[in-house]
Amino acid sequence: MLTIVKYEGGHLGRNKGCGLSSRMISKGLRVKFNLPKLDFYDCDKALKQIEDLKGKIFLGGDHSITYGLIKGFKKKFRKFGLIVFDAHPDCCKPFKTVTHEDWLRKLIEEKIIKKKDVILVGVREIDKTEINFLKGIKIIKCNEFDNAKLISFLKKYKNVYLSLDIDVVDPKDAPGTGCKVKRGINGKSFLQIIGKLKNFKNIKRVDLVEVNPLLDKNKKTINLARKILRELI
Repeated sequence: MLTIVKYEGGHLGRNKGCGLSSRMISKGLRVKFNLPKLDFYDCDKALKQIEDLKGKIFLGGDHSITYGLIKGFKKKFRKFGLIVFDAHPDCCKPFKTVTHEDWLRKLIEEKIIKKKDVILVGVREIDKTEINFLKGIKIIKCNEFDNAKLISFLKKYKNVYLSLDIDVVDPKDAPGTGCKVKRGINGKSFLQIIGKLKNFKNIKRVDLVEVNPLLDKNKKTINLARKILRELI
């Protein structure tokens, strides 16, 4: 079962349209999907509704949905590891409401998860407001990708949450997103990584976010997202 979360209330004007991607991606998948009703006019209420969602695989939407999904995950799994594939750490100085640029920082500051239980993979653009906060968080930069280090982290936990921001992929293979950063993981390599990770039974919940059909070229990003979900499903 695939749960579609169309929420894009945390994009800060940088990825407007990412809430439209889910329908286009899911059309190419032979899988049942759930489309929950959310309050798109009240960000805090919508994130609370997302927190109450059930399921294993979620398709966004902007990355702020992960805030609600992890808070819900915490209710079932008190201790867990978090793997985030993203070009950005998403630990900027917090805004008034949760956004795609500060969701992880807010989870840590609210003590939902500890820094030592987080690993960021594919990071290649860090904001100056994030530098000091990132101390204590494991980071595998894109140009230093180490599969052994990632698997070692994964094996330490009985329960793992995996979050996939499509902008971790190089813009040549995934142009359809709002915060593109050059020199990312190529699409083929990313699919191979997902193919390996899917075999680990301790990964209990996954989300895929930030795909934007309004910014895509020749449906490159839509098709890649579809392949990622096929691997996971």
